[in-house]
Amino acid sequence: MLRSRRRKLIILVLFCGTVVFLTRQRHRAPEAGPASREDVLSVAKERSVLSAEASLIIEDIFLHAKTTPPTAKTTPPKAYTTPPTAKTTPPKAYTMPPRVKSKTEPESVKTTPPTMITSKATTPPSAVTKLSLKPLPNNVIQERSAFFIKMQGKLGIRLSECSVYSRYKPLTERHCTQYEDMRFHDDGESDKRVALASYPGSGNTWMRLLLEEVTGILTGSVYDDKTLKCTGFFGESEPTTSTRTLVIKTHEGNGNFDAVVLLFRNPWHAFLSYYRWMATGSHTKGLTRKSVRIPDKLFATYKSRWEWIWEYYVENSTVPVYFLQYEKLKVNLESELRGVLKFLNQTINEEKLKCILNQQNDQYKRSSMESDFPYTDTQKLYIQGWIDSHKRDLAKLNIDWQSWTWN
Repeated sequence: MLRSRRRKLIILVLFCGTVVFLTRQRHRAPEAGPASREDVLSVAKERSVLSAEASLIIEDIFLHAKTTPPTAKTTPPKAYTTPPTAKTTPPKAYTMPPRVKSKTEPESVKTTPPTMITSKATTPPSAVTKLSLKPLPNNVIQERSAFFIKMQGKLGIRLSECSVYSRYKPLTERHCTQYEDMRFHDDGESDKRVALASYPGSGNTWMRLLLEEVTGILTGSVYDDKTLKCTGFFGESEPTTSTRTLVIKTHEGNGNFDAVVLLFRNPWHAFLSYYRWMATGSHTKGLTRKSVRIPDKLFATYKSRWEWIWEYYVENSTVPVYFLQYEKLKVNLESELRGVLKFLNQTINEEKLKCILNQQNDQYKRSSMESDFPYTDTQKLYIQGWIDSHKRDLAKLNIDWQSWTWN
């Protein structure tokens, strides 16, 4: 569009220059009369400035122009003006008209996906721009660079993009399985893609860390979050079609997985945790203020996503789903981990499991704080109403909905 406008503007300037040149020649030789179409075409060709498109435009101008010779009382420009008719345009019409959208072209508003689908599909822009922390010591940065080169060769993944993050973000601490012992599934070890699905803010990243620590097998994600990848979750960029990872993190209601581990959390806390993530762009930071009110527009997308995940994985799932409650995971970590590992067909390493229980690793549990009640009366009615209307379904899934309170 811009290139076409520029080309036509150049042609118009060349045409006007040719007309001015011929007009000056006419004033030097009055008997020559006004410039004709043939004069303009011949001079333009002599100057080697005439293209096929320019020729057509000049022909069109002379076809619609009124070329009556000027008299003593008339001015030359009138000879080139176009009479105002229904279909013709004044001289200003030779500038490029504004683009008119065709009837077959879809409206951009209609093709924009819902906010709930496109909200956390990528790394938050603040992941790098908000790195206002002090850089790590030079010796630590050098050690990190050497470490990345080593892991890049061992795992066959690309880590050169982590140079920025390695200056500010420390590696995730590994207490029970060292990074050098981390691996992908071996060829033929697994032929299934298992989703670790949850509503945002329900402990998904924390659960990934626990699973990697106890099994030594890397986990993946549909988001390719550079922050997580460059701080130790080396399976983050693995293609979602791959079966090399133990589970694949997702907050979406799609993916056509072969099995699902669904991590469910008290909605009173999950909605607020999701809001904290959107406000800070961090998997671990909490809000610095006590008084929080979730805007109604944001809350509308929160509840849509909540219902969407429930419908997809609970009501309409056609694959095996293992239901894991966040609150139970915090209270009885050993029992819940054993259940998940059995569902994933993983042999339990008792030594590593004991190590995890001793560590109680909470690096990716978002820091909590005492907060005022963040919901309006309308929002409160929705959350409580949803819990009340799904009591029977929740009980069938062995989810303790009676513990779902604000406090």
